Amino acid sequence: MSEPYGFLTNKGRQLEAAALANGTELNVAEIAWGTGARAITGGETSLENETGRAPVIASGIHPDNSSVAFFRHDFAAQDGPYIISEAGLFDAAGNMLAIVTYPVPMPKPLNFALTFDIMVAFSDLENLNINVLTPGSLVPEERRIDTGSGLVGGGDLSGNLNLSLDPGALQTMNDAEHLAMIAGA
Repeated sequence: MSEPYGFLTNKGRQLEAAALANGTELNVAEIAWGTGARAITGGETSLENETGRAPVIASGIHPDNSSVAFFRHDFAAQDGPYIISEAGLFDAAGNMLAIVTYPVPMPKPLNFALTFDIMVAFSDLENLNINVLTPGSLVPEERRIDTGSGLVGGGDLSGNLNLSLDPGALQTMNDAEHLAMIAGA
């Protein structure tokens, strides 16, 4: 799902120009999708008929076109079903940065995982610093890493963690304890 290319909205062009002029980042946060069918004018501030929105999980440069960046969302199998005929790229403030329409609507069926990329053309991608804001991108903070016998460290994932080996704890274990630890792993 990578073609056709999306275009910057008027607000997206304004924010791109400001980022280039000031040497700051263009922040990108979310991809939205929907079932709109209008012609793109550049003045869009929202999708015509938004049916879903999610964080951008990855971005990069198109391998065949250095002025085009891709922005990705992975649909889980339980997401949807959706019909996608338009998609938009948004910053954290809710500004629509880019829009793309699909002449042939794309289905996202239920019980089918799908990687969804939108491609967006920029005026000066070589000098533009794009920052993807993905809150809790990989593991929610409420998760923990707890250590077992022979390891020290761990804790909640609200900050960096260090794990280390505690040889003293391993030396005090007998063979039965080692086997029990391995069997429980």
